[in-house]
Amino acid sequence: MTQKPTQNTKLIQSLVPPLPQYERVAGVSREMGVPLLRAEVGQFLRMMVGVHRPGSILEIGTGVGYSGHILLDRADAGCRLCTVELEEDRGKRARELFYESGFGDRVTVFLGDAKDIVPNMSGRFDLIFMDGPKSCYYTFLPDFLRMLNKGGLLICDNVLLMGNISGDSGVTKESTLMRNMRAFLREIQKPPWLSSVLDVGDGVSVSQLL
Repeated sequence: MTQKPTQNTKLIQSLVPPLPQYERVAGVSREMGVPLLRAEVGQFLRMMVGVHRPGSILEIGTGVGYSGHILLDRADAGCRLCTVELEEDRGKRARELFYESGFGDRVTVFLGDAKDIVPNMSGRFDLIFMDGPKSCYYTFLPDFLRMLNKGGLLICDNVLLMGNISGDSGVTKESTLMRNMRAFLREIQKPPWLSSVLDVGDGVSVSQLL
């Protein structure tokens, strides 16, 4: 079930300035049927990167690299991005687009199921952006805790599940996905996390590791 955008949402989206430098990536995303990061969420990510100045970023859910471009847009020149994508065609296209944009040497694309890749990763990151399988937000938390540097940020998209978490969608039967997301939202309110859940896009949670 999809949720119609409110007038507030339409207004907020209309205020976000376009990013013509990444329109080619956005176009490829549309051609391949890959969902685009919502404009207001992209603007929020750019702001968070600009404020936090991460030296390393992990992204779960590459698509064709649109959100990765957004993340690197405000990052320092030395910042590196590791990004995980399940679909091979999307991941390979993302690699090509990163190189076309001049980011290729700063990006590592991991192809495969995040459920297999994330638990075996050994890197350390200043910022993690989770936009992959929604059922894994809760189960990946121990891995995020292990890989995130102290003071680092965990930013997760779509945490309100189109109104299913709040009940606005009208769905009354709770699914496993909804239970897992509610468990995730409760867990990030406990130490060592300091978290806020924002009504941006389909819901964005921002958590700092204390």
